[in-house]
Amino acid sequence: VVGMPPVSEAAQRFILHWGELARSWGISKTMGQIHALLYITGGEWSAEDIMETLGVSRGNVSMTLRELLNWRLAYRVHRPGERKEF
Repeated sequence: VVGMPPVSEAAQRFILHWGELARSWGISKTMGQIHALLYITGGEWSAEDIMETLGVSRGNVSMTLRELLNWRLAYRVHRPGERKEF
């Protein structure tokens, strides 16, 4: 599978709104947006796909995913024959 399908307009609005709400919860906007993306799509996303979809840096995605993993709001998936983690 190469990349994820485009996110619908409604999903994009939800992701942006969740990112804004995240600030009021004391977490970063990016953390809120990545959490929303994973939650609303239910898909297995690579860091590269997240970067491309949300327009955020690799470092920001990496740090945020690590934190979401620590909080157990996300998990790693390994696909046979793939070097990437999803």
